[in-house]
Amino acid sequence: MKICFLFPYFKPHFGGVERVLDEVSKRIKGFEVHVITSKLPGTLEFECVDGVFIHRIPSFLPEKIPYPIPKKLGLDVLRGIKGIQPDIIVAHNVVSYYTPIALIAKLLYKKPLILTMHTTDLNYGVGSLNWILRVYYFAFGLTRSFFDAVVAPMENKLFRLKPDVIIPNGVDTEKFRKGDKRSARRKLKLAAEGKIVLFVGRFIPVKGLNNLINIANSLEEAVLVCVGEGYLENEIREKIRGVIIRKPTEDIHFYYQAADACIIPSLAEGFCLTAVEAYACETPIVGSNVGIIPKLTDNIFDSQDWQGMRDGLTRIISGETLKKNEYEISSWDEITDKYEKLLESLKDAET
Repeated sequence: MKICFLFPYFKPHFGGVERVLDEVSKRIKGFEVHVITSKLPGTLEFECVDGVFIHRIPSFLPEKIPYPIPKKLGLDVLRGIKGIQPDIIVAHNVVSYYTPIALIAKLLYKKPLILTMHTTDLNYGVGSLNWILRVYYFAFGLTRSFFDAVVAPMENKLFRLKPDVIIPNGVDTEKFRKGDKRSARRKLKLAAEGKIVLFVGRFIPVKGLNNLINIANSLEEAVLVCVGEGYLENEIREKIRGVIIRKPTEDIHFYYQAADACIIPSLAEGFCLTAVEAYACETPIVGSNVGIIPKLTDNIFDSQDWQGMRDGLTRIISGETLKKNEYEISSWDEITDKYEKLLESLKDAET
């Protein structure tokens, strides 16, 4: 049996959905797993990594649009699906250009189609884009009956796209756990002394980068370390005094262990893998009242209240002990088991 995942980004690209897709796809048993994604600079058109067959489609890579756009109007994606001949198709996120193509593939090839929603609301940090997306999501909600199942890591607020199955994102608890701060800083070549505030995420407007800039420049006792990439990187370098920017690597857990606090000033989030990883490493979290963050900490604020977030960080940096909420972290093996049960149920329904 074959399964085909569709998403415009996959490793080595950095992002929450990409990491979820990577962790689940390489653990699934009983299926031959294929991923169709965009061909990014320096990547191969086809390779097998960790037992997963990766097919990369030539794509346009506009800087300020959330996802790459497949060339040839997505015909290469359709041909890729047809060549794989999957038993089940899984598309990730509605706003991805691959999801409408997945709908066409379902109609053409008569295969079960799962939609995995990682988005929980419609604030993308740009007013005009927000309105376009609201219309798009409303229209796409009308296609709900074409999906055999909708999966999400938590409940969402989207028109007619509420999930049938809740499968939260997982954490590699062998890596993401409380560690020795001095040792982690030594590994990362960060200063042994002084306070560090950590930001992990893409450098795009929806991550609350205007908030981040204001917060960082009003904190005198801490250095901001940003781990990520994106088209606003130069603006961060220019506007934040003393900022340290690092590319994401497999050693990202050391940054959580090295930090005194993790700031998540996003305007919107889906599940927010960063928040759960920080929680697993017992790094205090300060953030917006979005996504999973309110379940992990009471140190949350309106997404426009950067002064409140700044004050929350100041309390942590000054040594104030904050209440830690109780949240049960799931391992990637547990998460994959839930996906396998869903896939098996659809496979059995087809036979």
